[in-house]
Amino acid sequence: MLRSLMISQAARRTLVSSPKWTFSACSCSALASSSPASWWTTAGVGGCSGSGGERERVGAWRLCRAMFATLGAVDSGGLKRKMAKTVGTHNGTFHCDEALGCFMIRLTDKFADAEIVRTRDQKVLETLDAVLDVGGVYDPENDRYDHHQRGFDEKFGHGFVTKLSSAGLVYKHFGQEIVAKELGLNQDHPDVQRVFLAVYKSFMEAIDGIDNGINLYDTDKPPRYANDTHLSARVGRLNPDWMDEQTSEAEDEAFRKAMSLTGGEFLESVRYYAKSWLPARSIVADCLADRKEADSSGEIMVLKQFCPVSFFLSRALSPLHLSSFATFLID
Repeated sequence: MLRSLMISQAARRTLVSSPKWTFSACSCSALASSSPASWWTTAGVGGCSGSGGERERVGAWRLCRAMFATLGAVDSGGLKRKMAKTVGTHNGTFHCDEALGCFMIRLTDKFADAEIVRTRDQKVLETLDAVLDVGGVYDPENDRYDHHQRGFDEKFGHGFVTKLSSAGLVYKHFGQEIVAKELGLNQDHPDVQRVFLAVYKSFMEAIDGIDNGINLYDTDKPPRYANDTHLSARVGRLNPDWMDEQTSEAEDEAFRKAMSLTGGEFLESVRYYAKSWLPARSIVADCLADRKEADSSGEIMVLKQFCPVSFFLSRALSPLHLSSFATFLID
């Protein structure tokens, strides 16, 4: 059986690089131990060389962090190590949901840096600390998160009705912890709940729907074009081609890449809602509260700073019993 790839911290620092950005050993070490909130600031990535704005630097850090999270993670049917937690998923062809689920669960305190064991051997699966997308059991108390068994119909809740995949199950049970850590806030902070729900709606639900074969809309007509550019399709293309050598080593390496890809996009989604969506929401909320200062009718809102506004206004009008606003930006 293939033992998991375990490499030293020095080797990890050497491996974490890209054609455009290079992270020094000292900067990667500092980043790995820094607080999540600092990862979204320019100062938090001071160790990267190259040109570009803050978003590019955050993108480089996202790549760095995703690689840290997947290097040395995967084992094919290996034995449980005494110290590290073990998370199982199936071997063979992989999909977006278990790759993302494995990435996310390793962001939690309980399964931080857990070893990923890819196998369908039930006796091996029974020895593992958590099992995703295989085993035919959904039992969160014992960290079993499969969705293929007959009768399974678990939903995310909060008004969502799409059946969950293994990624959705991990996010349902651990998402608030993960989001709280990424935002640097306590789990009971209102912003954690806002981002938790927003990320599910805009990112996670599509992965659940695609994996469960749920169409985006009901139709009796063929689509006008094919869309194979979404995350689930890109993960599918990471599987070894049929003409390639079919080995567990090749599968595991491809799965590491899938974990890195899905995890990086997940973290980018959380970053967007934390660094762009939440501040815009706050600005619009303040301007709404002060709208009668501009006009006593309350139908004119003065936007004192540019930010995305239509998304929030469309949800604010109904509770205020208003059909429209005149909105002005003060430069």
